[in-house]
Amino acid sequence: MFLSPQHFQQQERYLEHFTKSYCGQIAPENYGLSQLELDASMPKIGKVGVKSAKGIFPDGTPFELTQGLVIDVPKGTLNKRVYLAIPVYRTGVVDVGDGLHMRNTPLEYSAYDTTRDHSDAVPLEIAELNIVLKMEGEDLQDYTLLPVAFVSEHKSEGEVLLNKAFVPACLSFMVSDYLKDCVSEIYAQMQYRAQTISTRLQVDSGSKSYQALMRDYLWLQTLGGWLPQIRHWMETGSLNAEALYLECIAMVGQMQGLEGRMPEEFPKWNPNAMYDNFSLAFAEMQVLLREVQLDNVTTLPWDSSLFVTRRLLRTIVKDRALFNNGRFIMVVSSDSLGAVELGEQFPLAAKLSGNSDIADLVRNALSGVDLRYLPVAPTELKSRSNAAYFEVNVHAELWQVLVKRDEPIALHIDERVGNVNVELHVIR
Repeated sequence: MFLSPQHFQQQERYLEHFTKSYCGQIAPENYGLSQLELDASMPKIGKVGVKSAKGIFPDGTPFELTQGLVIDVPKGTLNKRVYLAIPVYRTGVVDVGDGLHMRNTPLEYSAYDTTRDHSDAVPLEIAELNIVLKMEGEDLQDYTLLPVAFVSEHKSEGEVLLNKAFVPACLSFMVSDYLKDCVSEIYAQMQYRAQTISTRLQVDSGSKSYQALMRDYLWLQTLGGWLPQIRHWMETGSLNAEALYLECIAMVGQMQGLEGRMPEEFPKWNPNAMYDNFSLAFAEMQVLLREVQLDNVTTLPWDSSLFVTRRLLRTIVKDRALFNNGRFIMVVSSDSLGAVELGEQFPLAAKLSGNSDIADLVRNALSGVDLRYLPVAPTELKSRSNAAYFEVNVHAELWQVLVKRDEPIALHIDERVGNVNVELHVIR
């Protein structure tokens, strides 16, 4: 039997079909760009250019583009995609030639005999994919397409504006500047939050309850599990866009669970609207990371410089948001009185107000802001048997004046309670 070109072509078709069938079943719909470099100078002169690209077309054809491609963007173009395109494969049709509609173009290649030290190059005629750039709106029926850019506008002065948030189909999310920047931002926020929580646990563990500390421990454990993974993704670019989306919504669901919320459902993965998918996930993640930064227990330090001479403690509330949604709790202990006696004596011995009103209250024996005795410690604070707990009446007139004036909180304690220790916490 004589060998003919059809034998070699059929062998090649078989191997190509076998490879595509195998890969398509173990990783279906796995196509996109693994590398992409756009020509930054082209949009200034009304064009879109691709310097290099590498990836897999939706029909399973792998490619590597090493020579630049450029396409002119028609004036007045608005919201159009730019595609890498190759003619579709058709059975029984000539697919190698110089025509624009040909799937492959002929190319001469010099090959050497690698089994001998000295051999002359033999010119071989081979073929390479006929990859071109196409604009949305052209006749694209006979092409396999892979979007690489999105033209927002072709301005009247000739410049083309590209949408920086456009996410192409990608085998490595690092191809997309938008995804790369968002993942880097999330990683930086996670690092900062983890450090903040770690510091908080070391500093405030003495005053917080086990329940309050557990929330921080769980958050720190969660962030500690995700941080190494995200760092690995950024170093290797090993995730495609769909896998990254699934990881992101898994992160969001875990964070929502830590906040006591039912994990919400996110939109189904849509390869044609990836920005819509990712923008929702990243926005929710940033909100959750901002929330965990807020400590549910804030301790306000007292200035005790006037306590010995005037029995006066003062503190400044730097974060005015605490006035809006915080419970102000005093924890009082004394060497001379137990918790029960403190619960009875301290409201009589103490006067609380703004710094400008405290002198008149003490001088005229007037009442300050009400302090309501709490029989048990709030769940956010550690319970101590020798301490009494009081909640400040934030609806009292003197308190509202203090908030309006934005002045320091002042607490006067008379001699009825000796050797006293007072802590002021704000619970959110």
